[in-house]
Amino acid sequence: MTSQSSPSGWDRLQTLLLTIEPNQTITLDDVVTDTGLSPEMVRMVLNGLAAAGLFEEPETNVFVRRSLFQHTMMQLAVA
Repeated sequence: MTSQSSPSGWDRLQTLLLTIEPNQTITLDDVVTDTGLSPEMVRMVLNGLAAAGLFEEPETNVFVRRSLFQHTMMQLAVA
């Protein structure tokens, strides 16, 4: 008999992040609930994605997926 375990929190986080569309909003609490990961771990990941320009944090614990095209165009306009 083979048993299939449920996806790990990291797998659920990856799936969640890959399905978010540009301008879609997620909250830290929702991601913690959906993945089972600790708030500290989720914040570290989302902060890293924000630092890379993939998300922005307009309010505390609220993150918005950025469009890579819009981000690139803004960077070119500044240059």
